[in-house]
Amino acid sequence: MLQLLTNNRSPYGKRVLLCANEIEVSLDVYSTEPNSNSVFEYNPLGKIPVLYNPETKESLAGSTHIVRYLHLSTSGSALIPETPENLMRDSCLESVSEGIIDAILLLVYEEKFRHDSNRPNSDWCNHQKIKVTRGLEWLTLQTPRIKISSNLGSTSGEVAVAVAVGYAWTKSELFNLPIPPALQDWFKRYAEKKPLTQAFFPKLLDQ
Repeated sequence: MLQLLTNNRSPYGKRVLLCANEIEVSLDVYSTEPNSNSVFEYNPLGKIPVLYNPETKESLAGSTHIVRYLHLSTSGSALIPETPENLMRDSCLESVSEGIIDAILLLVYEEKFRHDSNRPNSDWCNHQKIKVTRGLEWLTLQTPRIKISSNLGSTSGEVAVAVAVGYAWTKSELFNLPIPPALQDWFKRYAEKKPLTQAFFPKLLDQ
């Protein structure tokens, strides 16, 4: 069985697991921390998530690459659209969602590793928040086109949107990030159809 090195705080690890669930692929999950010896063994950059194939002894890092590998190795997978037009649209959802998560992670790392004597320029933090706000506003315009019909069947880009919104919402109070009400409503409707999404972001459904 394919092995996934991640932890329950990683939004990108959640994305991989949600995509795997959409195509009914089971992964053997190992909880670990980034930059740990167990991660460096499989990824020289120390980042998670990392997918490891014990049969081939090969490893793969980066959620986007992992999702594509799962798609190509699974018969009948609909994670990646086949037509150029649908692929472009889904890739845009994926790209903007990744940008939102990246910007929030920069704020998280700044908060975690900051030293009072070496605080970053406030303009830098505001720039990250602006990217998140603009990205969420753009996603708000896109979500009416995302069909939520069943537990399975979401594309990689649609899963990425759910993770980005859920992650931004969990960090909204800490970093004063406005989550558009329409996007909150969409996330709740999406999560109601996706039990694993509910499990990853349980507190949001009660708000």
